[in-house]
Amino acid sequence: MRNQSFSPSLPYRRPAERFKPDNDAPVVDETNNKTKSSICKAKSATKSS
Repeated sequence: MRNQSFSPSLPYRRPAERFKPDNDAPVVDETNNKTKSSICKAKSATKSS
């Protein structure tokens, strides 16, 4: 029952959150973090070789 009442509010809230730069920032940050660690790994791999 709780799941059912939560479901309708999710699709409604999600687009609103997406349009807010404040709420979008953490998502971008997470992606940047993954990219940064990938770049760091690539850099250290280049350095050692």
